[in-house]
Amino acid sequence: VKLVTTWGRKVTYKILTMKKIVFTQVQGIAVGFGVLMILASDLRIFADRPKEELYINLPELKIGAFPQTGATLLPLLAFGLSYAKYLLYSADKVGLEELKNINFPARVFPLEKLNEETYSFVKEIAKYQKEFLLFPKAMLNIMNKSYIKECLDLEDKCGLEAYSPQKKSMEELDTFIKELYE
Repeated sequence: VKLVTTWGRKVTYKILTMKKIVFTQVQGIAVGFGVLMILASDLRIFADRPKEELYINLPELKIGAFPQTGATLLPLLAFGLSYAKYLLYSADKVGLEELKNINFPARVFPLEKLNEETYSFVKEIAKYQKEFLLFPKAMLNIMNKSYIKECLDLEDKCGLEAYSPQKKSMEELDTFIKELYE
């Protein structure tokens, strides 16, 4: 588990803090870490497909995997607290219509034109003055750098406790959580 979470955290952090804009093209179903890579990217372009062919799903809690590698941070950054909790606790499959309702996709194109339209969209943005492309992302990353690190560290700390071979009583878990708040 430690190797996977260490690797996953590095990938998540790298996508979040890359100096260039990260575009993600979503053509179908994304589950678990695939969703995290979508959430970590800057702009998301989706194929216009029905829910049975395109959805995101964070099933970690349902399948007994502790949400690390950004699985609590990234939904919070992308959707806000309430929707992040909904995604993690329900493990529901969220389709394009629901994502459009919360303004998540940057663009939605027909599947048969997805590559062409995505390329056109990226080319338009690439025409911006390079400082205007690089500085806003750098500023946002700098503003959030310590927050992102603290959140990922918190996931690691809670993950270690969750995967501890010694099962804790509710009282011990309450104490652990109280100490986290302090």
